[in-house]
Amino acid sequence: MTKQYKVLVNTGKAETKQTIDIQQGAGDKGQPVRIKAQAGAKYELQELGRKKPVGPDYVKAKRVGKDLHILFEDESQASLIIEDYYEVMPEGYNGVIGQAENGGFYEYIPEDPRVPGLISELAQGGQAVNVALGGAGVSPVGTAVAAAGFPLLGALGLLGAVGVAALVG
Repeated sequence: MTKQYKVLVNTGKAETKQTIDIQQGAGDKGQPVRIKAQAGAKYELQELGRKKPVGPDYVKAKRVGKDLHILFEDESQASLIIEDYYEVMPEGYNGVIGQAENGGFYEYIPEDPRVPGLISELAQGGQAVNVALGGAGVSPVGTAVAAAGFPLLGALGLLGAVGVAALVG
């Protein structure tokens, strides 16, 4: 069964907020969804068909030129392309987030926690990197704000809890 996803683009301004539907495999069919990046925006990923509006546990991220490509489960081509992401986003800013089962919002971070795997640090022409929901706690709007008590190592602990919950659930 093909999964359905949504991306909620939140700039903090009601007039520029967007909700976009994405079908799993759209990129493999040559029909990726393209969104023009907006400086400081949050791109909240949601996996539809779950009990709560939560983000997918894992996605793949890849930098292609100035664009950020997002691949969902079992995809070989990106179904979501955020155009000019690396041109307009502030340096070091990760605008790709999701809501966890606990109701909190978190960044997607690499399974391998080295800096080059962070979405904001992806190298042009590199391989797609597996990223998981569970980075720093953030607000779903505006500038990324790390939640108290969730530095990177704490976030990796949350990532482990999310991974265990995914295996058990």
